[in-house]
Amino acid sequence: MTEDPVEDAEPPSRPDTSPQWKCRSWGRTADGVEMSPCVALVDGVFHLRGRVRGANAAGSDIHVQLYDTDAETNASEPFICTGVSPATAGGVATCGPFQVKAQSGGAKLDVRQRWRRTGTSTFGGGLESPWVLW
Repeated sequence: MTEDPVEDAEPPSRPDTSPQWKCRSWGRTADGVEMSPCVALVDGVFHLRGRVRGANAAGSDIHVQLYDTDAETNASEPFICTGVSPATAGGVATCGPFQVKAQSGGAKLDVRQRWRRTGTSTFGGGLESPWVLW
């Protein structure tokens, strides 16, 4: 009787499910704060993240939402981070990531980000991340 050879096999590797972010280049708001919204799609789930930087970025509220650019409508509820500040001068403050499932229908979806100074009433801006055809 012969034995089957035993191989030192590595366990099967898992597919990489970490978000591969697509971020818009930095765009400036009226107050000198720069924004760069990001989107990623992992296994049918959208990941949304907002980013701000700049000397005036301390004390920021960031609003991010999945947006259907074809229909010009929101595709998710808004996610709002209040009072965020970069850890260092010139650093980046983030809002998210948030996860959203959206029904596939061949639309271009992206992340729309808006910004306001904490304590003010109106969000301004309105930059969009690169879109994903979904």
